[in-house]
Amino acid sequence: LQFGVGSAFAIHRLAPELNGLSPQHNKIDIRLRMLSCSDDITALDLDVILYDHPIEHISYDCIQLKSEAYYPVANAELAKKLSSSPIEWQKETTFIDIETVNLWQDWYNEQGLEFVETSTQYFLHSILILKTVIAGQGISLMGETLIRDELKSGELVKLSDTSLILPDDGFYFAWHKRRKNDANIRQLKNWLIGLL
Repeated sequence: LQFGVGSAFAIHRLAPELNGLSPQHNKIDIRLRMLSCSDDITALDLDVILYDHPIEHISYDCIQLKSEAYYPVANAELAKKLSSSPIEWQKETTFIDIETVNLWQDWYNEQGLEFVETSTQYFLHSILILKTVIAGQGISLMGETLIRDELKSGELVKLSDTSLILPDDGFYFAWHKRRKNDANIRQLKNWLIGLL
């Protein structure tokens, strides 16, 4: 199966878990391709795609496996120093965000709070943001699925239980219609559901 996966999830979550797939499904031959936002995904003619937005193309069927929730997080050391008030965070630390997306503005708006951009550092990739937050250089809104292990270990801490959910954002599983009856694709989908 030619399998395309969004880059952050491919690097941080999927690649380390592939050993869990192999013993159970040793007949599946997966050729993993890391996707970037600049790819024309449907032109790559992949058999299977796991992406953060729906794949809408005549050659593919697509379903949502999971929606994603973004939570404000910090490393454990920084989290201890911050107040519980989101208003105070703006004075206490650096905000880290995806360039051109401005998740923080949306999160504050949903709380009915004013976001005053005092110190914001922008990156173009979620993995860069993750590494920066783990290093204690600021706080960010991160997708819970991507940072599941860091939250479980206590390396990262949620600063609030209030999440931001973006329309059409999550994990979408698409398969090429030419492979619609392929049992390997069904097995891969079921394994991914367990991973998410």
